[in-house]
Amino acid sequence: MTKILLQKATKCPFVLLLLLTRIVVDLVNLVQNYENSMKMAPVTYTTEQKSFMFKEFIRTESYPAVRRSYGRRFHPNQRHPPLPDTKTIRNVIARHDATGRLDNLKPPGQPRTVRTEEHQEVRKVSYFEN
Repeated sequence: MTKILLQKATKCPFVLLLLLTRIVVDLVNLVQNYENSMKMAPVTYTTEQKSFMFKEFIRTESYPAVRRSYGRRFHPNQRHPPLPDTKTIRNVIARHDATGRLDNLKPPGQPRTVRTEEHQEVRKVSYFEN
């Protein structure tokens, strides 16, 4: 089909413009698909893994040593294991220094509410007023 369009394009500049537009659109789609395939999914570390990173950093005081030890501990049979970034280790240590915890600060979901007789009375009164 492209060959036919090229033959017609030599006779009509409008067809040439359409052909070039189609090529540009195809190239843009190709680049977008390539960029999307190169994006990495975010990694979520368990509390055990974060604890290991923290303890190992306290022991060695070296980010590269923590990364190597992490690979040996959690991915022993892989030649090139996925390692935590230095910034990730730094964030784990900073969170521990700030809060004294390694897990997430807030549990996911809606906060829990307590049902007491007082709360139920307040709700009944507001319901009947409306």
